[in-house]
Amino acid sequence: MWVDEDTADVVVQGWNADEALLAQCLKTGSIPPTEGVVRIPARMAALLREACDEAERRSAGL
Repeated sequence: MWVDEDTADVVVQGWNADEALLAQCLKTGSIPPTEGVVRIPARMAALLREACDEAERRSAGL
């Protein structure tokens, strides 16, 4: 996970969802062709929080 320097968006890299997870996600709605489902391991939660904090700082101009 990292923060895009230009947009302050959080960029996430993870494992592609398997068919079972995709089917589960499709129960709540469709997945647009420009989107995907990525599984983020629980052990990476702290990294996700750090990336979100950094994105917030950058978007606020800090």
